[in-house]
Amino acid sequence: MKQSKRLGRPPINTNQDLPTIASRIENEVAKRASVGYRYDILDVDFLELMAKIASYGAKKYGDLNWHKSRLEGEKGPMNHIMDHAIKYIQGVPYDHPEVGSDVKIQLAAIAFNAMMEFYYCKGGTE
Repeated sequence: MKQSKRLGRPPINTNQDLPTIASRIENEVAKRASVGYRYDILDVDFLELMAKIASYGAKKYGDLNWHKSRLEGEKGPMNHIMDHAIKYIQGVPYDHPEVGSDVKIQLAAIAFNAMMEFYYCKGGTE
């Protein structure tokens, strides 16, 4: 039987070949290297809140302002993590209406500040 130039397999000649082709396709599995991390199980709404916080900060202070120097003391991320945690426990609404007022935004603010602290811990500043 003549080989298909494009696919390297015999061309489909009759309707009798269709069930064979269909079963072959059903049994094939797409192959791809694993990324190694499970981004697909991260909560998209939570990530969106972090992005809203980042956007608010960028508008107020400038893009990646916190990269310029390590914020410390009262302005440091660890202090802000504690502040947001206490406010979350007390049920205090988030205090930047541009982002929202839902108390759950305090959790995203904790995560954003933890990301800042992580950046500093790995030696990051410009």
